[in-house]
Amino acid sequence: MRSRTWAVATCAMGTLTVNINNTSLNLVLPEIRDELGFGLTTMQWVSASYVLVLGALTMLGGALGDRFTKRTVLSWGLVVYICGSVLGAISGSGAALTLSRALAAAGAATLVPVGLATLRVIADSRQQLARYMSLWGLSVGLGMALGPVAGGSVTQLFGWRWFFVIMAVLGVIYLISVRVSLPALAGSGERRIDVLSHLLLGGAMLVVTAFFIELGTDLQWWWKALLAVTSIALGWGWLRRNRGARYPVVPPQAFRDRAYSVSMLVAFLNYFALGATLFISALLLQDLYGVGPGMAGLVSVPLAAATAGGSVWAGRRTGQSGSAAAIRTAATVTATGVVVVGVGAVWFGADHSLAAAVTFFIAGSLCMGFGFGAANTPVNYLSMVSLPKEVSGVAGSSASASRQLGQSIGIATSGLLLGVGVAQWSDGSVWAYLLPGLEIGVVAIALIAVPRLYRDSAA
Repeated sequence: MRSRTWAVATCAMGTLTVNINNTSLNLVLPEIRDELGFGLTTMQWVSASYVLVLGALTMLGGALGDRFTKRTVLSWGLVVYICGSVLGAISGSGAALTLSRALAAAGAATLVPVGLATLRVIADSRQQLARYMSLWGLSVGLGMALGPVAGGSVTQLFGWRWFFVIMAVLGVIYLISVRVSLPALAGSGERRIDVLSHLLLGGAMLVVTAFFIELGTDLQWWWKALLAVTSIALGWGWLRRNRGARYPVVPPQAFRDRAYSVSMLVAFLNYFALGATLFISALLLQDLYGVGPGMAGLVSVPLAAATAGGSVWAGRRTGQSGSAAAIRTAATVTATGVVVVGVGAVWFGADHSLAAAVTFFIAGSLCMGFGFGAANTPVNYLSMVSLPKEVSGVAGSSASASRQLGQSIGIATSGLLLGVGVAQWSDGSVWAYLLPGLEIGVVAIALIAVPRLYRDSAA
């Protein structure tokens, strides 16, 4: 029992590591931008590159976990992650920083799916798996809570390069924990990996995100059209390849399972809103409200803490009907939080009261964080129980891929809308920030209706 507890804790540490790295960078970005001298588009690439590569390769990471020994796959993934973090610490340009983020994400792509697959294998029942998913969701919230504080505080005290040093040290600690406490859990040597399918899927995710990021730039229109057509072609090619492959990325029967398919849509929409929120919030606090990175990190903690609370709350709602009700409640609370933050921004625009704006921001963040966390846990549970244990890595990675794709496109589109708002008004206008805020609210409202699609699926 003790060895299993350590194994569960080690798996949870994987998502803790990913989320600390994910949520903290947005608060560090304004400081890096000012020192290295790049613009909004480069900020979007630096921010999105991590979640984009994470999403593009997470299916491959899950497949490797199903094919080979899970402990070995995690170990090699962590080595790559540590190298990417070290490269970030010595980067001297936006391009080098983007490359470092992509390399770190390539290693991190194994952490979440293989960790989820390990929990699926060692769980004795669905009830025990639901408890593990609740702990998993708690580690997501904890990572989100520690990320802003660590990123903001370290940047303000020592400089942004030390943020990447700490990420490397955290990776080393996790690597030691994996080698010491995680069981080997050999994979199925018979299941092969269709590399072309993974490349088509990853390429489609990369190009569609690039399209949204570059849509608001001076890139020639025919390049933008080419990106759009290429993303569609790659996506169509992947669907055809996956349908006929002997070892598909996602088993075709999974798409026929309504609970699985709807859960992927929920994951995408939930993290679309989360990605946009994290990216815009950092700029709202530092560029518009004028607070430093350390204070911005502290002010961002309620969102992360509430995410942990929402995850634990939703973890007690097992089964399809309970999960659907939890998602509807979560989306409603998220939409309420968007309105509260928006009211605070308008108030700030009217009388420049920082105290009132921050108060509204914290209140709205509590609502939004609870909603993000409560919608995330049911997705993990339903996607894991929809597929057999033999492809547990695929189940965990598909949910993670949907989340990361949603988050990267959320970053891209929110930055696009912010750029439109700045061009229409100014970079110091509250209305420029309300435009991406409206996008987040629309996605939250759409998420309220999505759980209705669960009705026709099998229990």
